[in-house]
Amino acid sequence: MNTLNGAALAGFALALYDAGFVSEADQGIEIDKLVKTGLERVRRDILGELDHVDELGLVVSTTLEGLECYTSNDDDDLKQYWIGIDLGNGNAPVSVGEKLKQLEALMPGLGQTVLDTLETAGAKTTGCWSPRFVRETASYTHWMGANTQEEWLEELEMYNSDPEDAVFGPGEYDSYFKESWVIDPTQPLDPFALLQCLEEEEPGVAAIAEKVLEMQCLIKEGAHFTSVELTDRESVYRGVWIRWDDDDPTQQVLDDYINYANQGDDCYTTLCSVWEVEATQEGFAQWLKGYMQGLKLYKTLDQLLGLLSCVTTGDQDVGNNESE
Repeated sequence: MNTLNGAALAGFALALYDAGFVSEADQGIEIDKLVKTGLERVRRDILGELDHVDELGLVVSTTLEGLECYTSNDDDDLKQYWIGIDLGNGNAPVSVGEKLKQLEALMPGLGQTVLDTLETAGAKTTGCWSPRFVRETASYTHWMGANTQEEWLEELEMYNSDPEDAVFGPGEYDSYFKESWVIDPTQPLDPFALLQCLEEEEPGVAAIAEKVLEMQCLIKEGAHFTSVELTDRESVYRGVWIRWDDDDPTQQVLDDYINYANQGDDCYTTLCSVWEVEATQEGFAQWLKGYMQGLKLYKTLDQLLGLLSCVTTGDQDVGNNESE
């Protein structure tokens, strides 16, 4: 995090103090270090260790341009700050297909609901790669804007291209996922049906339903991170990668997408979220409240992915991943 200056530092420190992340025990620490310490405590207390989603890096700047370059200026009469979340490309994919199929077989709609909740939480925090979202990316990286096999073949004919020379089209992509709801969920469960799943005796199912309900409550309460639209750039990375299995076509699409983004690097950013924050104690306090809610949703998303990585149904054993 870049160094804030002047009154803004004091306002940020007081907001952290009111929220309980700095205290009298921190007396003697330089104020810029105090703010950084308080923000690290926020991250540590809410997120802790993350296992299945990408780590977050917080960036603060006195200018929007500085946010991109991780620098700040020395203007003493600042009215606002820009705060962003920066991502690397460190998250490993989590293959959830077999588990979701088991859940769907147990109760029609349950697998779909879990996947939709994962995708929604990912989209509202750091962005999400999943078969459905990767398909949207493939539309412009592979299929010239087409969304269906018919549209794609028309585009190829228009440009006198041979379909045999293409890697794959929308039809082939979709055919990999035997369950159509992976791309287009059609039968999600309502909260009452999810509550019934809390009584399910199949190993691990109740824990998944409980975590899904928790995430849905956070989403309904408005937990989210902002987008990066203030930068007029597209996020090149996303913090969540949900695969169907290790052989699905998402890896190839994403590899091509990264190459595509590298060629147009001035149109992309490693930031996944940007806030414009009024440089007052009240402004920072309002930002901090929303940021903490977003962190809670992100942590719960990580926990649900952990449950999906170990739960089985039927007579099979279940891993002992317990989410705190």
